[in-house]
Amino acid sequence: MTARARPLLCLLVLVGLTACGGLPLPSGVRDAAGARSEDTDARGDEAGIVVVAPGPQPDMTATEAVSGFLDALSRSPQDDHAIARRYLAPGVECCGDDEEAVLYALGARRSAVTRDPAVVRVTYDSVGRVLRDGSYRVERRTVVDDFRVVDVDGRPRLAGVPRGLRLVQDDLERSFTPYDVHFLGRSADGAASGRLVPDRVFLPAQSESGPGQALVDALLTGPTRRLAPAVLSAAPTGTTARVRAAAGVVSVDLSDHVRGLDARGRQRLSAQLVWTLVPAYSGVRLLVEGEPFDAGAGPVQDRSDWASYDPVGTSGDAPLLYLQGRQLRLLDRELPASPVTDGGLPVDAVAVSPWTSRLAVRTRRSPRLDEVRTGPLRGPFGDPVLRGDGLTSMSWGTPEQGLWVLQPDPRAAVWLVPDDSAADRSPAPVVLSPPPGRLSALQVSRDGARIALVLGGRLHVGRVEPTGSSQGGAPGWRIADITLVSRELVGVTDVAWQSGTSLVALGSFEADGQVFPAEVAVDGSSLDVVQRPLVGAAAVEIAAAPRQPLVVAADVDGERRLFRDDGTLFRLVGPGSSPSYPG
Repeated sequence: MTARARPLLCLLVLVGLTACGGLPLPSGVRDAAGARSEDTDARGDEAGIVVVAPGPQPDMTATEAVSGFLDALSRSPQDDHAIARRYLAPGVECCGDDEEAVLYALGARRSAVTRDPAVVRVTYDSVGRVLRDGSYRVERRTVVDDFRVVDVDGRPRLAGVPRGLRLVQDDLERSFTPYDVHFLGRSADGAASGRLVPDRVFLPAQSESGPGQALVDALLTGPTRRLAPAVLSAAPTGTTARVRAAAGVVSVDLSDHVRGLDARGRQRLSAQLVWTLVPAYSGVRLLVEGEPFDAGAGPVQDRSDWASYDPVGTSGDAPLLYLQGRQLRLLDRELPASPVTDGGLPVDAVAVSPWTSRLAVRTRRSPRLDEVRTGPLRGPFGDPVLRGDGLTSMSWGTPEQGLWVLQPDPRAAVWLVPDDSAADRSPAPVVLSPPPGRLSALQVSRDGARIALVLGGRLHVGRVEPTGSSQGGAPGWRIADITLVSRELVGVTDVAWQSGTSLVALGSFEADGQVFPAEVAVDGSSLDVVQRPLVGAAAVEIAAAPRQPLVVAADVDGERRLFRDDGTLFRLVGPGSSPSYPG
């Protein structure tokens, strides 16, 4: 998690925009504009400035030598950690980027000499870890390393160091850069679908030749362990590639393992490669042993050649739906006459599919009875597809999945309502074994491979996988590997998917603190506070989508109102509630 945060956050401005109140941000939290905190300003910022840590100094003690090595390891990864290597005794190796990297908070490192004066013991409060497959994992544990120090020409040098890297969390992106490697989602029967799913990985940041070879190697190696049960790859086992880049176009020369792919397989592999390599490159040229790889696209491809594989399914002008007086409204545009727009069918919550534009509407008939209906915007909506007490958190997965609905009480249940095209539209329960804590909200990702859950007021992400893919069971879905992705945010009230690998949540840093919007990476590797003032209001609901402004519903003097982020502040739109982009 990198730190780009200012020390104060202005979320409620009661008297003009200069009246910013104080909300100190924890180390590792940054603002969404990328401004660094005071702690990290002293260590150099990211605006093209390279931080050069000091090398070994005369008359250093053993403890100082170990501290200097760790500072250089974290702050100055240039030239294969050249400065850190100067602290080593001859013949000692270190700093392998292909090993795990332990992340610890700034100031959470303690050093002490052991009973053996040649051994310095360092203890870290670990907050995260980059695994060998490039995935990031949030953790809270104590890590202990012993460094053996020897005398070399009268100066202390390190003769024994731990494998991998030890990095201050604020320095993660000095050594690693996050990328999205794309794989194919699974259908209910476990087979590959026609959509892509991004898999977020961290690759070494100091490659002089660019990320192309590392990205292709990551794709051909396969998905990270955490996502693997939810996705597949079109690349045959054993496929390798040689990658070259020139003038913004990257050429990928695949091994002859891919010659046996049929037309659909070639298209799927092409889509995976192009979506992975663009926008790091402007175009992709695919070859097989030096000959063109025929997948039905031009010689130089970009994402527009494989737009149908888009993981999020939303266009650049995705509509923002909201409610006013239990009637459906569309921000900045008029809606056609419909039972949900003229009051014929009262609406208390809405969700629209990014793939089929089908609506799901919830109507509260009594304090203990909710009804969910689906249908086209103009109607008809017909009989309820789901009835129950406290139905909430409607969101659409892929067409193979349909509509997800949460029933939090008395015991959390998740229902999946098949799409209108399904022969059997009976709601089916989703297999769910959440960690301890009340499940109060959820939202599935638009690619259908992950789901965000609010458990005990904290933000978690789980994997969505077909139940029949590995054990031969009946087709269905389960939520697995539910993982906490933010220890800083508490009291989370709402969550939305901003992209396939990022979420926006409403929460606070203290149980009774101010509620604010924060962008959270799907793996928990970053937390960016949206540092735009929300004038005199308390945020309750939030909507997000790729390339779209955030929209917040907030309570102002007892009335629910909509605010839209214009990059400077959240500006009042007018009365309204339950904002929702497709998803």
